[in-house]
Amino acid sequence: MNSGGIPLRQAYTLIKAISKKKEEIINAQRPVFIDGAIERGLERAKAEQLFDHILKFAGYGFNKSHSTGYAIIAFQTAYLKTYFPNQYMAAVLTFESAARKIADWIPYLDDCRRTHFPDGHIGVEVRPPDLNLSDTDFSVVFDEGEVPTHNAGHVRFGLRALKGAGDKAIDVIVDERRESGPYTSLFDFCERVPSTTVNRATMEALIKAGAFDSVHGKEQRAAMMGALDSAIRAGQTLAADRAAGQGSLFGGGGAGSEPEPVEEEAPTRTDAPLPRLTPWSEQEALAQEKETLGFFVSGHPLDRWDAYLEPFISDRIRRLQDHGDRAPVIVAGLVSGVRQRLVRSGKSAGQKMAMLTIEDREAMVDALMFSDAYAQYGELLQPGDVLLFAGEVDQSRGTTCLLIQQIIPVSEAAERLAAQIIISIPELVDEQEAQRTISQLTGLLKQHSRMGRVRGKAAGIQIEVQAADKTVTLECISLTTVVSNQLLSDIADLLGPGSYRIVGASPDQIVKPSRRFGRDRGNGKNGSKPQHTGIADAKPEPSTKPIAAGS
Repeated sequence: MNSGGIPLRQAYTLIKAISKKKEEIINAQRPVFIDGAIERGLERAKAEQLFDHILKFAGYGFNKSHSTGYAIIAFQTAYLKTYFPNQYMAAVLTFESAARKIADWIPYLDDCRRTHFPDGHIGVEVRPPDLNLSDTDFSVVFDEGEVPTHNAGHVRFGLRALKGAGDKAIDVIVDERRESGPYTSLFDFCERVPSTTVNRATMEALIKAGAFDSVHGKEQRAAMMGALDSAIRAGQTLAADRAAGQGSLFGGGGAGSEPEPVEEEAPTRTDAPLPRLTPWSEQEALAQEKETLGFFVSGHPLDRWDAYLEPFISDRIRRLQDHGDRAPVIVAGLVSGVRQRLVRSGKSAGQKMAMLTIEDREAMVDALMFSDAYAQYGELLQPGDVLLFAGEVDQSRGTTCLLIQQIIPVSEAAERLAAQIIISIPELVDEQEAQRTISQLTGLLKQHSRMGRVRGKAAGIQIEVQAADKTVTLECISLTTVVSNQLLSDIADLLGPGSYRIVGASPDQIVKPSRRFGRDRGNGKNGSKPQHTGIADAKPEPSTKPIAAGS
């Protein structure tokens, strides 16, 4: 700064302003620097160029010792993640869980799934908290009989990361386990930890998160919740009995008084049976898990639909940021937050719109539903339900947002998003049988075409007939059908498992271009769709849920 004639104290202020990108201070000092440089014999153009160079370097300029320190840390981090992936990710999750929002964890959990091990296998397994295996923080745990190597083990959720569980309560739970051994039941737990420190809310969180699953089983979570009050009372009674016994031992009468008989310790209820209650459904158990952990760990609502939905989605949520502004997309996910707003002006003034948060396993994205879409689909926004969202990517605000035009329930995905169904007829005994099968199939297709025209999408039909040494492909030019779940079930009944594949519609065919904006499809994925292979092992009711997918 000496070239610009700026005093040392003022120069230090300018340096701080440059490092913190404070434009007002920088702009105020620019003419001072340039005038000072001109007084020292520098041309104005050169002085301005010099100041610009200083600003450019300040964008990311370190001295050598600082750069060296960063290089060492980067090398150490890369080494640890490469050769000790479980330990590294346990440390990262512990650090992130201390003070970050739950939404900030999701990229790290996704990173766990994609992490490579030295032996070549992929994926750090993160398991739910366990009363007898989890530490206070995330830790690496080995299964019984598993050889403890860098390639083995899994990351176990730390008890301290549970919502609503205080540090003191968790410390008491872990210390008691280390001192007296594993907990054997819910009643054993309540009799060993003081309810004054480990309160009911903490116990509920442990049950909902699955921490007692290794003791009673996941299917007993509802029963454990039903037994919690009696278990807490049993623990309190035992604690009171112990305290009374201790009081009588040290609080006897004076000299000459008869010694009071010492009562035996009250029996415990560690083996008390749990009540018989209807187990929580998988969806309910996962919802309770998310309530206490902030996200799904033991499973995900999307797990059962992955293969079925694959033909109908154009991308994953985490890749929406790579699409151009106004690119049409179809994604699968579930709603984790809804905020209603009233439209204040325009023709929709007074109507409701909604701001959503949509998530899948890997990421979250903010979304908008304007009044027309919200009026039509708002009732579908139920927590925990898997849905398909069709709309446009909005990059105009500097962050990725999804402008939702349509919401499609999973049960309606095939009939509303299928562009083509490819049906495979296996090799039959003779030509007469083949003709009879084709006739039955054609009847089915026509029947469902008439039944589904009210709300379904007409899909093209291609039939592949297997012959001895070749496959004959028949294109149905004059016949389309609606690919309902009932049709898929009927085809599987007629032809057997794996007898159909579905090609989903391109987002361009589903999403309408915005009226107010031109669409930039630069990065939108509008090519051919993947295919879905059907299987007939499960037969859903036509209007409730789709048939399970598989190969």
